[in-house]
Amino acid sequence: MKRNRFLFYMMAMTLLLAGSNQGCVKISESSEGIKPENLFGEFKLAVGSFFIDPYFIHRSLEVLLYEYKNEKISKEDASKVLAFLIREMEESFRYYSCLPYLTVEKDGIRYGITDDQGPVGGGAGYPEILQTGKYVVKNAEELVNALEKAEAGDVIFVPRDVKIDMTEFMYADQYDIKLKEGVTLASDRGNNGSKGGMIYTSAMRAVPFIQMDKNARVTGLRIQGPDAKERDWKNRLKMSGIFINGTGATVDNCEISGFNYAAIEIFGSEEAIVKNNYIHDCKSVNRGFGVLAEGAFVRVEGNLFNNLRVSIKGVKRPSLRLEIANNVDMGNTKECFLRLEKSKAEGTYNEPEGVVIVNNTLLSEAPAMDIKDFLIESIEFKNNHLYQKKEEYIGLDASFGESNAFGLKDLQDEKKIDDEFRIEEYMAKHTPEMRTANITARIYYCDLSVVHDLMNTLLTELESSKEEEKEKTFGSIKNIIRTIEGYDLAYDYLEQPYTVIDGEKYGAIPDDRPLGGGYGYDEIFTDGDYVVETVEEFTDALSKAKEGEVIFVKGNATIDLTVISNTLKVNSGVTIASDRGNGDSPGALIYCDTFYAPVFELKENVRITGMCIKGPDPEPRLDFHKRSFGGDNPKGHDYYFKLVTMYGLLTNYNGLQVDNCELAGFSTGAISISGESKNHHIHHNYIHHNQRNGLGYGVSHGKAISLIEYNLFDYNRHDIQGSGEPGSGYTARYNLQMGHSLSHCFDMHGGSDRKDGTSTAGENIMIYHNTFLSEKYPYLIRGLPSGVQEFYRNAVYMPLDAYEKGYLYGWNSDYYDKFIVKDNVFNLKKDPVVIP
Repeated sequence: MKRNRFLFYMMAMTLLLAGSNQGCVKISESSEGIKPENLFGEFKLAVGSFFIDPYFIHRSLEVLLYEYKNEKISKEDASKVLAFLIREMEESFRYYSCLPYLTVEKDGIRYGITDDQGPVGGGAGYPEILQTGKYVVKNAEELVNALEKAEAGDVIFVPRDVKIDMTEFMYADQYDIKLKEGVTLASDRGNNGSKGGMIYTSAMRAVPFIQMDKNARVTGLRIQGPDAKERDWKNRLKMSGIFINGTGATVDNCEISGFNYAAIEIFGSEEAIVKNNYIHDCKSVNRGFGVLAEGAFVRVEGNLFNNLRVSIKGVKRPSLRLEIANNVDMGNTKECFLRLEKSKAEGTYNEPEGVVIVNNTLLSEAPAMDIKDFLIESIEFKNNHLYQKKEEYIGLDASFGESNAFGLKDLQDEKKIDDEFRIEEYMAKHTPEMRTANITARIYYCDLSVVHDLMNTLLTELESSKEEEKEKTFGSIKNIIRTIEGYDLAYDYLEQPYTVIDGEKYGAIPDDRPLGGGYGYDEIFTDGDYVVETVEEFTDALSKAKEGEVIFVKGNATIDLTVISNTLKVNSGVTIASDRGNGDSPGALIYCDTFYAPVFELKENVRITGMCIKGPDPEPRLDFHKRSFGGDNPKGHDYYFKLVTMYGLLTNYNGLQVDNCELAGFSTGAISISGESKNHHIHHNYIHHNQRNGLGYGVSHGKAISLIEYNLFDYNRHDIQGSGEPGSGYTARYNLQMGHSLSHCFDMHGGSDRKDGTSTAGENIMIYHNTFLSEKYPYLIRGLPSGVQEFYRNAVYMPLDAYEKGYLYGWNSDYYDKFIVKDNVFNLKKDPVVIP
């Protein structure tokens, strides 16, 4: 009975959509192409998840600010560039340039989408938006509890301004979101500008993110996965966003993105509905499906599809029924809009199949269909509007030519807006003089949804602004740049990171090179014994390089180690180099998005220079730490370490040098040195966003000795950490702590931390001529050094009375003999004063 109703519905929809004639552009009419200044009109995507590298936007905005401020471009040109940057973030050039032509009419028949089923892609104007629920949840633990308690008919609601990170539960608890029968998981996407509350994860696992039972509903949410890249996983880690195996399940008015297998996977379900969603950025090799239906009866209507390998895939097992209507492929499909095939699994295929594809608008050059061994007689493909000309399609697509409209691309503006702007070309105009802050950075952590909103607001202001308001516009552009950077207090100290009182300098005094390295650094490699730019070339060079040789990674290279599960070994005496600071180069980027640890293991006398190395976990994970160690029933250390920890660089050998690098995003530490090693030199680096609570170190010491100087530190739990083992220690000088720290900035553990029955906190700890902008303690030595601890000529943001003095100067005579604290400036915040 349900199957008959489904087929009846498909037939009725086909007749309805074919017969409607409202609000379309006739194909025979002459239509002027859309112009750049009219790109927006009244249409805006309801989008909040972006996967563009913030570095691209940051650098382009600095170019825009420089050109507009120096009158190299007009206000109109500045508006156009800003509009193009917004479209680059959305990857929506073709969609907006084709908006007037998504639907056309010929001989009384409509081709392409209609507006009968609500806004395509959902958002503003969607008629079924929920605004609250029985359970209103604002963090992962509340969501887990609500999912456990909810019963059929209940609504679990995520407010619009809430972002729930499920990474910790997925890794440490092996948790999967299971939506029980009849339960709704909702937010209010489209309600008064809401982009919807967000549930996301950076955990890459071979399980679906959300599993739906029968009659469950997911509506109005942003659901974001961990992998929007084009990666070849070679049949590993297939992860879908939503998995439906229950009859009557509905996914509507959602934004779903970033899953390497499928955004929505439907297996064996009857009467599943996928409608008015924006589904994008699922594009892994040999997968990357928007909707994957296997042995299911599914209605797919009113959706936007963007940046997918295949928008919809249907697998007959033993049957398949799809009604695909009123959807838009936005122009970035990699392989085809619809793929149909029979399952490779054992079984019979006696049941009837039916696939109706009607009134869709397809803006990609990719084929509309790939049917493999599917029966063509079971497919109805009509009243669709396709981008290419009829003669540009071969095979199946051309055979349906009489019942579809082709050549949408001929209706666009002759300028072809989608090909006019390339962000890589625009940002290539950048020069060092365009920088708005004295930092050479490649790695940024920011909320791109906020950046997108600010850019839209600025565009509106810019288009209506007057000549005398240019300074306000300059300030608005600079504000967006700073939103991406997040340097905050440090802006006032990047040019002069020290203070002068009575002719004496206190704090971080640069040498003849900039703190943090980069532009102005004087020992930059531009060549090597091995010159590489791909992951294959890089790993091959690592296996061959021997003492004294240099592996040079080209400055424009981006090397993704995500699918490599093994730690990379660097042989003794080898240098890995790139050209950070060579002109405008930020250095090559090597990164990993999976929680494997560490990225590199280094042998004796290795040097890492001029590189950008990025890890997968920049988050502080405060709630996870609280569940592990706080409250009445803490889960303890074993639970805490189930969330995999990760180092960037790890060595147990002598003589590591790391210079002129940017390192960020490692849960344990960016650099770890131990193994009774010495002669380490960490200098002129920018080390940031290594901040998992409980760990989170910029530079971490076991039983090791190092010199740490001329670095920039920010967003670390401890910028420098030491285990305090006898014989260990460090000298930290001329460093700028930029203001963000979860805990005290420089650290040395004591015996109570190691539980070895001693009070020993290292041997010699020398801290001088550093600037600390954090409100946390500048240092904390958690015991007694066997030698001395000296702290002098430093500049501290907070006044001395903001701290418990004993932690800095010692508690009794035992400490006074070991702690030498003198001639430091406190209260940079208001009234700097020297404390002798």
